[in-house]
Amino acid sequence: MKNIIQKITSTILASTLALMVFGFMAPTAQAAHYSQFSSAQKDQIIDLLREVIVFQAMNTSDADAMSDAANLRVQLNKQLQSHVSLSLAALRNLHDENDQVDASLAELDENTDDLGASVGSVFGDDAQEAFEDLWRDHIGFFADETIGLRENDDEMVEEAREDLEGYAEDIAAVFVSLMPSLDEETLMAGANEHRSLVSGSMEEYADEEYADAYQLQYEGEMQVKGLADALTAGITNRFPNQF
Repeated sequence: MKNIIQKITSTILASTLALMVFGFMAPTAQAAHYSQFSSAQKDQIIDLLREVIVFQAMNTSDADAMSDAANLRVQLNKQLQSHVSLSLAALRNLHDENDQVDASLAELDENTDDLGASVGSVFGDDAQEAFEDLWRDHIGFFADETIGLRENDDEMVEEAREDLEGYAEDIAAVFVSLMPSLDEETLMAGANEHRSLVSGSMEEYADEEYADAYQLQYEGEMQVKGLADALTAGITNRFPNQF
């Protein structure tokens, strides 16, 4: 526990010193980089606090069960947050048609494999395959939307957004079939909010409003952590003897 607290203290100190350095930067540089820097620092603190939760869980009378649930929650949080950051990095590269497109898409696909493995470890191979197919579909819809933004093709953008709305219904239905304690309308609303934040970030990027784009990315990273928490609750309710 002492080491974890020391990590948190060091992170906060590093954030403070970095903000002091920002004070000597040009305003344009501050605007371009502050949102991304701020989210990274905050996320470090959040992840370290989650370590405290895991540590506390492991030192209770129900240590094994609580530790498994806490570790699952941390794992899903990290994987879903990475999904947002990797998705937007790949979409920005796709928008700019630069030489990083293939590499960033490959990294994003690895994240999909990781998420699928998390689902499969609990619900089995069929559920993993169904999840991965839907997940890759929605990434493709975001790619279509990004190409539409790049080409100023309003029809393509609108079609992609309609596809994403359909995906929200499909993924919510899949999750509820696996975890009946979850509310389908709430999951659908969360998926649509995810779409809105990712789409909004790319719109701002396409308009060269980079600070706003990164701010929406940060909000998207925070928003999917709520989904991770909901999924953890659904899994532990479905399998109380395992978690």
